[in-house]
Amino acid sequence: MLDTRLHANAQSIGKLCVGGDWACAHGDYAALRDIALRLSALAPEPMHCTLLELADACFVDSDRASQLWSTCKDALFRD
Repeated sequence: MLDTRLHANAQSIGKLCVGGDWACAHGDYAALRDIALRLSALAPEPMHCTLLELADACFVDSDRASQLWSTCKDALFRD
């Protein structure tokens, strides 16, 4: 049962990361914010807080949001 849940989370995270790449590449920071919030619900600390920081940056600083996305995505794939 646990393995099934972990596999489902990994698939969800992978799909959200693809969407995040698309959103970032197209300058759609509203979509990137939504994806960051969805990922934050799946991620443990300290990644959870970093994803919330990313969501906030999408409102005020697109360059910072892009940098945070790159960092978050790399960390999510490592985990």
